[in-house]
Amino acid sequence: LGYRLLHAPQAGSTIDPAPEITADPARIRGTWGVALLTRLPVRSVRTVELGRLVERWDVADRHAIVATLEVGGVAVDLAAVHLSFALPNAAAQLRRLSGYLPAHRPTVVAGDCNLWGPAAVGLVERHRRAVRGRTWPAHRPHSQLDHVLVSPEVAVRAGEVLAPAGSDHLPVRVELAVGDA
Repeated sequence: LGYRLLHAPQAGSTIDPAPEITADPARIRGTWGVALLTRLPVRSVRTVELGRLVERWDVADRHAIVATLEVGGVAVDLAAVHLSFALPNAAAQLRRLSGYLPAHRPTVVAGDCNLWGPAAVGLVERHRRAVRGRTWPAHRPHSQLDHVLVSPEVAVRAGEVLAPAGSDHLPVRVELAVGDA
């Protein structure tokens, strides 16, 4: 398909056919992570440590992938995230990530933020939602926890929440543009 895969495993995370729910990090099995697939040229990529914010059922080290992509000669920073499902932790993680995003060029933050829209937008300065719609739970969605947040330099051409695709969250699709792209 021509995609380049950028992946950040989440240490201490669980994905297991029979997961053991525990607050003891030493007893957690399996791994999962955050991935970013792109066909655009990648200028640089880094993993941003969002912290180990231990909550009763969420003891994973959370990371974001921040890639600087080239879009029609313009550098665009794209951060892929899967934040904690514990509200105070997710807010702290998004606030921490925003400190790694440059204020002088187009930026996009995308993924499972586990935050409602107003909270997510309020934590990433200058950003707005590219799509609005209920994304969770997939079988009967009532909340938007999955976001694409864009800086003012990014134009939103289209955005929608899609049909279920094998997750407990509904996927979102956006069409974005920068510069003359």
